[in-house]
Amino acid sequence: MTAIDRPAAEERLLADFLAEWRAGRSPALEEFLARRAAPGDEVWIELLQADQEWRWLRGERPTAESYLVRFPRLRGNPELAMDLIFAEYMLRERFGDPPAPEDFLARYPQYSVELRRQIELHRALEGIAESADDVGDSPAPPAAPGYTILRELGREIGRAHV
Repeated sequence: MTAIDRPAAEERLLADFLAEWRAGRSPALEEFLARRAAPGDEVWIELLQADQEWRWLRGERPTAESYLVRFPRLRGNPELAMDLIFAEYMLRERFGDPPAPEDFLARYPQYSVELRRQIELHRALEGIAESADDVGDSPAPPAAPGYTILRELGREIGRAHV
């Protein structure tokens, strides 16, 4: 579901929550949600991740465990739990406290298989982005057996050839 497909009430709910943070308030998520209709899973996890990120921006360091304890709905949905757990991983990297993957996996043993895959994918994508940055001005396009490289199309994240 995209933002366009969401019910207007859910869009308003998310916008109101973010407005509270932008106005300098630190809304208690439970109280905020208690005054409104329960959102669908997509908006609900966005609310949790927004709460998590804003608190990190303010110097708090809420862990995914703290949300798992506070919100039974999260514990009952492994996909949503994984989203929030990985959001913490990314926040820790962003704020200069990158977790050791094995330590992080040990904190969430019931999610370790999927979490390991997510961390490995993240690291692989970081490696691709770094190697794309290293392309620089290398004159030779990559080899493509069975194809003839005619010219370079452009450079943004990497190089594209036709």
